[in-house]
Amino acid sequence: MQQGLSERARRRGLAVMLAGTFLMWGGFFMVIPLISIHYVDDLGWAAGAIGLVLGIRQITQQGLTLVGGMLADKLGPRWLIAIGMLIRAGSFVLMGYADSYPLLLLSAVLAALGGALFDAPSSAAIAALTNEENRSRFYSLLGIVSGLGMTIGPLAGALLLKTNFMLVAFVAAGCFFVAFWIVLAHAIGAGCQWFAWPHRWDRDGTARQAFYAVQSVADGLLVHVGADYYLAAIDCTSDQWNE
Repeated sequence: MQQGLSERARRRGLAVMLAGTFLMWGGFFMVIPLISIHYVDDLGWAAGAIGLVLGIRQITQQGLTLVGGMLADKLGPRWLIAIGMLIRAGSFVLMGYADSYPLLLLSAVLAALGGALFDAPSSAAIAALTNEENRSRFYSLLGIVSGLGMTIGPLAGALLLKTNFMLVAFVAAGCFFVAFWIVLAHAIGAGCQWFAWPHRWDRDGTARQAFYAVQSVADGLLVHVGADYYLAAIDCTSDQWNE
């Protein structure tokens, strides 16, 4: 598939993936680290109950990532990426209205489902768009963009939380909704060719399934590192926000 794409089309595709990555990480870290602050500190819910919600979300997404990759292999990654982003946006909207434990748990599970649908297929699209010469450089750039999202997201969320948690959730949902339209519009305009796996070097599908499994583990480690970062940042500055 790479041979059927022009250099310009690949560059556009990679630019779209960078923009989508920034919006997705920014939106995710805008709301997730503030769940405990809102429900435990502001509403007085049990910390263990909120920790269970966050744990279920994490385990569910990582457990379904491999399934999402297998579905992408059979149905086509482009639709799973778009649907996953839309589900994640809807889950954050629902989270903004979550005033009961079952509703909060449902929104967390939906967020996990959305992430599982777009996670591995997005990485697969990047692998299809890059080559051996620029792949490592692009993944370095992708790491920088992801880091910016993880940094700006919690800061924006903390500022918006001064208004209310619903606003935080809605803005985070908006990030995923914008990413959904960016990816969908470009995929339609490009004929969706750049979402396909390069089957010429993976005819039996073994490499794809191995990639999805590794991606599931790697994303779990990345989220844990990011969680340590934003929780430390919130602890260091929480006293200033409350003044």
